[in-house]
Amino acid sequence: MSTKPTETYKYPYIESKSLYFRLLAIDKLLDCQISVREHHQGLVIDEELIIAKNKPLFRPLGIIDWAHFTPKGLAKAINSGSASKYYKKMLKDPLSPQNKWCDKKLEREMKSFYLKRAKELRHD
Repeated sequence: MSTKPTETYKYPYIESKSLYFRLLAIDKLLDCQISVREHHQGLVIDEELIIAKNKPLFRPLGIIDWAHFTPKGLAKAINSGSASKYYKKMLKDPLSPQNKWCDKKLEREMKSFYLKRAKELRHD
């Protein structure tokens, strides 16, 4: 299967049905074109966000904590370029995971590791 968009299809082939339908729900509300690629954790949008494979959760690349999203809210945030604001807002949503760590030292280490790795990946 091709991993690139074609004349017939707007996006590359997405193996996961749940991700495909989640993308369609977001896409029909978008005013702009986005780039997507499938990842083992989910769907990467514009090399900025990742949508979870099996739950309506998302996070910016380089961040560990997941937040709940609605297709309408995420599409609106992508259209306006305020995905990071939407992420911070949705972290407080009751449907978002609590993201509570027992070991605060490990939490700081892991979050700094993810942030460093994301910066390195963006520069390659």
